[in-house]
Amino acid sequence: MSNDHCATSILHLWANLNHFRTGQGQCAANLAHWRKIPDPSCSCGAAKQTMSHIVNDCLLSRFPGGLTTLHLAGDEAIKWLGMQCTR
Repeated sequence: MSNDHCATSILHLWANLNHFRTGQGQCAANLAHWRKIPDPSCSCGAAKQTMSHIVNDCLLSRFPGGLTTLHLAGDEAIKWLGMQCTR
């Protein structure tokens, strides 16, 4: 996916944070479950790319402090969410 449609408006950032909170964003595991893509693996090599994996464990994308710190929505969290909007 490209970053072309990714807006950094507060509404988009809030929606993206809620995707991570609920685990219902467009990660490979969900897309494979919804039969949109065939492979649920992550580009880091993990067998399954879940929303939790992206924020907590992925060597390519994890947020320092994980979801708990992301919930605080500080400046670094907002920047990270803006970069993750098209994952």
